[in-house]
Amino acid sequence: MDKYCTTVALSEQHLPVVAWDAEYRSIAVKGETIFLADIPKVYSSVFDTAMSLFTSLTEGIETALTFPYSNVVDNLNDATPDHSFLKTPFLETYRFRLIRHLVHTPKFVLRVVDGTVEWNKVVAKEWMRKAQELNACLLFLIHLGSGQPARGTEVLSMLFRNMQNVHRSLFAIPGGLTTILGYNKVCT
Repeated sequence: MDKYCTTVALSEQHLPVVAWDAEYRSIAVKGETIFLADIPKVYSSVFDTAMSLFTSLTEGIETALTFPYSNVVDNLNDATPDHSFLKTPFLETYRFRLIRHLVHTPKFVLRVVDGTVEWNKVVAKEWMRKAQELNACLLFLIHLGSGQPARGTEVLSMLFRNMQNVHRSLFAIPGGLTTILGYNKVCT
């Protein structure tokens, strides 16, 4: 946290809006005091919120994996468009579990006509709001829980999900998920 707060304080282009207290136990950011001892509590609170949102978003879906995490391997060097570890054959049963559940749940879908889904827009909008909130919680948790906080330019390049025609930033590794951020010092 020391490095992060120093970076913020030294990058100000005007009168400081970040100031340490005399004992270096708290920092004032734009008039708001943040006690360093409270940061782990905030982290735990955001983690609990993320878990609650995940549980709510996947309500009624079995999310436990029936195989060891070490079986999920992602080739970090594969730059093939549309490559995804999710296309591994034994993951096929998991790939569309959520969308199948949403389409078959009456509170989300009003009806299906000729293969076109007519969504309950009020309920679907609330589900998407929760999904966005979960994304924000995960970004916060990765930012604070993955070593020294990233620079702003690194955070801007972070993807919440992989896309077809850009470099991937999310990778499955044995035991978890990792993010690899792109950073170019000559880019403005």
